[in-house]
Amino acid sequence: LNGLTTLDAAAATALAGFNGKVLYLNGLTTLDVETAATLAGCKGKELYLNGLTTLDAETATALAGCKAKWLYLRGLTTLDVETAVALAGCKGKISCRSRVKAMIDRCRSRFSSAPADD
Repeated sequence: LNGLTTLDAAAATALAGFNGKVLYLNGLTTLDVETAATLAGCKGKELYLNGLTTLDAETATALAGCKAKWLYLRGLTTLDVETAVALAGCKGKISCRSRVKAMIDRCRSRFSSAPADD
């Protein structure tokens, strides 16, 4: 579904019931809190949101509840501290750029009981 460029919470509710392995939503460039919280309930093993280039702390907190084993956020180039702390609470692994990953991992080691990604 990489062709989707917008997604509201109602449509995300249908996608959250997806039982397949991978959900590709790389066409999304923005995500509101309600939609992020709904997508976090996705039953797939991998959730791709590589089109997001920015993320605020509130939306990151919603995504941190993601049930997928992997959350892909490779479009993020920088994070503020509050957003990094929120993502550090994610129980699954996060795939992102090395600079962003390093910030999340530092927050995990300081503020969270979640293990750092390998």
